[in-house]
Amino acid sequence: MLDYISTYPSPTGHNAADEIVNIIINYRTPVINISSIENYKKKLHDISYKIVCKNPPLYSYAAWCMGGKEEYVNMVIDKIKSSKNKIKAIIKTLGFLYRIYRNSQERLYAPGGSFETEHSLIWNPILNDRY
Repeated sequence: MLDYISTYPSPTGHNAADEIVNIIINYRTPVINISSIENYKKKLHDISYKIVCKNPPLYSYAAWCMGGKEEYVNMVIDKIKSSKNKIKAIIKTLGFLYRIYRNSQERLYAPGGSFETEHSLIWNPILNDRY
């Protein structure tokens, strides 16, 4: 059987992307924590299609069935995990910047802070007259 299908080329484009999506959804769902499968199918298909089009499989259909699919499935899962890590890094950075902003505001507007001492002289001119 494998000898017969080794004469055929491996699937490309949408066919390969469909096979990759089916493997991820049916067998690898806990690996990438998919909450809503129907909404995620289109994104998975787009990512896998881009990966297959950038570097198409260069082996036969038999090699595709025996292990080529798994290689591309792992490439798609790595791409998804890296994008999730980028989003986490962006959120952490925004939280850190917000914390710095809040701390600087608290220091500036605290009693005895630089804002209060400078503007109290403007608001109350009596404090400006030092005898």
